[in-house]
Amino acid sequence: MVAGTMMMAPPPLMDLEQRFCQSLPKITRWSITDSRLELRGGDVEMDFIHYDAPPVEPVSETLP
Repeated sequence: MVAGTMMMAPPPLMDLEQRFCQSLPKITRWSITDSRLELRGGDVEMDFIHYDAPPVEPVSETLP
């Protein structure tokens, strides 16, 4: 089960969340190698890499 919130975010992040949630049911296989999680299925290919340090650039801007 995957749960989300109804909170609003900047449009690019909302689009990313929507595409991510729509892709999850298509996943048919996964693998973990070192610090990488790979999810595959149909037309879906997602890779997640663990980083010890935060990204250099912010993911989104601060909202007023």
